Amino acid sequence: VGIGAIIGVLVAGTLADRMIDRGKLTGRILVGASAYLLAAAAFVPGLLTTSLWVASPFFFLAAAGLGGANPALDAARLDIMHSRLWGRAEGVRSTLLYIFQAIAPPLFGWVSGKFGGHAGNGLAKAGAEQGNAAGLDITFLIMLVTLFAAGLVMFRALKTYSRDVATAIASEQAAPEGAEDRGNLHASRKA
Repeated sequence: VGIGAIIGVLVAGTLADRMIDRGKLTGRILVGASAYLLAAAAFVPGLLTTSLWVASPFFFLAAAGLGGANPALDAARLDIMHSRLWGRAEGVRSTLLYIFQAIAPPLFGWVSGKFGGHAGNGLAKAGAEQGNAAGLDITFLIMLVTLFAAGLVMFRALKTYSRDVATAIASEQAAPEGAEDRGNLHASRKA
């Protein structure tokens, strides 16, 4: 599974760059969106099977999709941002990312508790543990909706991505050379 993620990163990054080299400006968005949808689609049969041998290839593909979405979408995010705002943009992205990463484990636990049993004593405990495992399986399947949604949102972004890249490029070209911050920008306008 870990190798799948590494392969996904390498293949998707290369594929997105080649698409752009061939004139497909939206290549990064297409690769990222497709990777999210591949991951979600591969997770479903992997989670529904009880055989490790059957699930492993699906989890490999899912990991490749999850890993593959990152380089393409990270580059696309920077494509639409003025270079002088990259630090601020990454700060906002990182803050939101860490908030959602912190919320995810308790949310998974809460949802799986709603669909699984509660641990008891003796024989009831064994049955409850099976219920908790089933609750976790259901929770993973429910949470895949967000992965599908991410892919669909990325496909929707295709409509504005080219214009957003053009706006960022125009902003870069319009900025005075050597102006590193607002103070320098203001000083250069006076000169």
